[in-house]
Amino acid sequence: MSEPTLADVFGPNATQDANSITISKTDLANYGLTPSAANTAESIYVAILLQSAVELTSNNFSLNEPNQQIAIGIAGQDLYTGGSQTYVRHNYFTSLYIPQSINQVDPDDF
Repeated sequence: MSEPTLADVFGPNATQDANSITISKTDLANYGLTPSAANTAESIYVAILLQSAVELTSNNFSLNEPNQQIAIGIAGQDLYTGGSQTYVRHNYFTSLYIPQSINQVDPDDF
């Protein structure tokens, strides 16, 4: 298979040029985001995480290697108590696969 595309990972309306990337909030709505001019950075990040986790799975990594070099997985959930509040903590992990000879993560290597 080939390298996952912007549309594969961020939705069919994702585009880029030399200076910017555009991800449509309507594409992120498929993963729970209610598009608004006042969306928080965290809400947008979570929608991007949920959407990209659908394409960048460990199973797809196995099928697409070496073209796919990132795998996102769900590591379960547990309870976390901070102060007087108890939260359900949803744990996602991201694995970045780089050649053994490279010691540092560089976005240009993906």
